[in-house]
Amino acid sequence: MTTDCTPWDGRVAANGYGYKGRELAHRVAWEAVNGPIPAGLWLDHICHGEAPQCPGGPACLHRRCVNLEHLEPVTPQENTRRGGRYRDTCPHGHPYDGASPDRTSVGGRKRRCLTCHREEERRRYARRVAPPTE
Repeated sequence: MTTDCTPWDGRVAANGYGYKGRELAHRVAWEAVNGPIPAGLWLDHICHGEAPQCPGGPACLHRRCVNLEHLEPVTPQENTRRGGRYRDTCPHGHPYDGASPDRTSVGGRKRRCLTCHREEERRRYARRVAPPTE
């Protein structure tokens, strides 16, 4: 990629995406120059794929990029694949393998690390059974 990201300097929602009114800023920028996004396709921030250390989610700075050279219309499946949802480790560094399997939530939208989930359940249990302090 020959150019840097162009971050949206307007409103950024809690999900990390830039918005112009009620529309996603990167979609508005694309359509202003290229016309409508083809039916059934989503805009992929290809700059995200070039940054393997990106934390993803709302903290991903690529979500607010409006550089047209960094956007590509792709199928939703390709966008998901490129988005890093199938990484080798969870955000806390536990490997998604037999020792620390991942668990997919309802609808398959979010991977959860079973190791992190078990640690959280242990903390929750410890809070419940802890003797009251005076």
